[in-house]
Amino acid sequence: GIRFYQQEETPGLGGEIGSAWFQEQFVGKKIVSASGEPGFKVLKVGQTGGINAVDGITGATMTSERVQTIIDNLSKVLDEERNEYVR
Repeated sequence: GIRFYQQEETPGLGGEIGSAWFQEQFVGKKIVSASGEPGFKVLKVGQTGGINAVDGITGATMTSERVQTIIDNLSKVLDEERNEYVR
């Protein structure tokens, strides 16, 4: 899962990153593919993405893009750490 403890987004728009409906979408999701490659996506509402995606927030494109960036950066760090220990 994921939790946002502090945010200063517009209430009702980007501020939805703090809501249960948005955060609960991440439970059980995978930020890397089965082959270990980064592949998680924050999609536009209504698109299908399976275990590697969640719905973004309608009307909060920049917030959804920033959440995507956070996840991309995290998956890169995890990949680097994994590669260091798998050698």
